[in-house]
Amino acid sequence: MKYIKFITVILLTLFFITVNAAECDQKELKQLQADAKKLEFVYEPYESEEDGLRFKITIYNLNKDIVALVERDIYSLDFDEFKKNSDGSYYRDGYQEGETVKITVRSYTRDACSFEKLLTKNIKLPYHNIYYNSEDCKENPDFKYCQNEYVSSHVKDVAFQRELEAYKKANQVEEPKEESNSLMFIIIAVVAVIVIVIVTLIIVKVIKKKKENDI
Repeated sequence: MKYIKFITVILLTLFFITVNAAECDQKELKQLQADAKKLEFVYEPYESEEDGLRFKITIYNLNKDIVALVERDIYSLDFDEFKKNSDGSYYRDGYQEGETVKITVRSYTRDACSFEKLLTKNIKLPYHNIYYNSEDCKENPDFKYCQNEYVSSHVKDVAFQRELEAYKKANQVEEPKEESNSLMFIIIAVVAVIVIVIVTLIIVKVIKKKKENDI
């Protein structure tokens, strides 16, 4: 693989030297830059049998005149090329959570515009939310640290528990109202029973008095 990279860079260098006397046509360069802006970068998590959680980055809309590289040091041959999928997209995988991947898009033409830098894309991969499937999150799905499976940064357990307790207390504000409503219902029920008993006694007394008068 290192040999292939060496040959690739040597050929590109020789070609660049050959065409260096001519300037890159600005109209062509603008078109290449426009094509680069149409690229779509997508990352997705997957489970590796050997390494556990890893991420795959896929690039859509690459054409024959532009190439995407993960460059660490292009002049020391330290770069990775993207592999082609059957659907025409390009991908690389094996990236770790939280890693920042710098992708450089360059022209790949056979003229003075060859190997021009067209676009640089920094992709910050997220972390897996270790609390997402916990009992705390199952019981409190609307809590802010429970809503997403992948997050931009890790949350320490102390901070998670502290804010979860604050969230629980904030959501207990409505409970006294429920108790108050229950107490009010009981009072109304007792009053209603007392009224019924009093009315019943009055009716019985009236009926009894009427019978006595009839006698």
